[in-house]
Amino acid sequence: MIMFFHTSAATVSQGDGIELKEGSAGNVIRDNVIHDTGYPCILTYATVGNGGPNVIEGNALWGCGDHAIQSAADAIIRNNLILGSVANGIAMQPHQAGTPANLVVVHNTVLHATNDAIRVSGITGAVTIANNVVVGSGGAPGNQQAGIAIKQHAVDLSIVNNTVVGGGTAIHAVALGDPLFFMGRIANNLIADQTHYGLRLSGVAVANDHNLLHNVGTNELGPGGVLGAGTLNADPLIESPAYPRPVAGSPVIDAGDNGALPAFTLFDADGEKRQQGPVDIGAIEFSYDGTRIHDATAGNTFGNDSELDLDDYSFPLFTTDRLVVSPLRVAQGVSAGSANLGVYQSD
Repeated sequence: MIMFFHTSAATVSQGDGIELKEGSAGNVIRDNVIHDTGYPCILTYATVGNGGPNVIEGNALWGCGDHAIQSAADAIIRNNLILGSVANGIAMQPHQAGTPANLVVVHNTVLHATNDAIRVSGITGAVTIANNVVVGSGGAPGNQQAGIAIKQHAVDLSIVNNTVVGGGTAIHAVALGDPLFFMGRIANNLIADQTHYGLRLSGVAVANDHNLLHNVGTNELGPGGVLGAGTLNADPLIESPAYPRPVAGSPVIDAGDNGALPAFTLFDADGEKRQQGPVDIGAIEFSYDGTRIHDATAGNTFGNDSELDLDDYSFPLFTTDRLVVSPLRVAQGVSAGSANLGVYQSD
């Protein structure tokens, strides 16, 4: 396990931030800060059957001299924050004996003005890209760049419940050779404010459904391709492009297809419960978050217990929600004043 590592290679001419060589398996790269490297900030190869996938999670990366994260195969890439790199944000591509397969990319936030935010090429096995937030990627109309880019053949690909806003092209898929070799699904994605393309499926028709497309230049759907069932063309009503969380009344609420959501995505990109009935479109599930102050008085306190009145909550509480009490903010026996215990809905 590699944790709490802060590295910068600003004074050297080359070098990765963290590199796992081929055959490394079951490692965890977590909660590191890596920036200004000569090569990728994080680089992993294939496990070549030596064990479970490597986990890359909770890292903050910027100023990477190549890709921010590069992985050939056998990795779970989740909960990372990428603020910029010279090449792509997350790149999955053949390297030594490894080719993209057994890869899961979930809950990442990528702010990437150039090249591709998330890119995969030469796929030979299962690749899932879900619950990611991509802001400001896609390039000019004549190039091949996108927020999420799939190049060459895909045999088992899922692009579901991502939010891609404020760029040039949101999702670009291109198959080289026989287009029938491209198999996958693009579903439940929130795509908005793209100057060139929402969906750009070049020479290949990929199954797509339950996506929201708003304020996009156009869509290219491949030979015989059509926008699938459940496609919405409406303002998604998000808080802001920088924080694309749906607000009350958003058309994305309950508009996705539960069948497209991978079983392991129990939480959204914000750490909230992913599904409260029908899944929402996009990476962030709408929820009735709120805070309330409860005053413990002689009238509602018995021993160490103070009763809560659920009628005080203006938002619905579900049977699976948890009420969490914040730590005591004042000394025992001292009047709390405005520093009461905070009770809030966490899920």
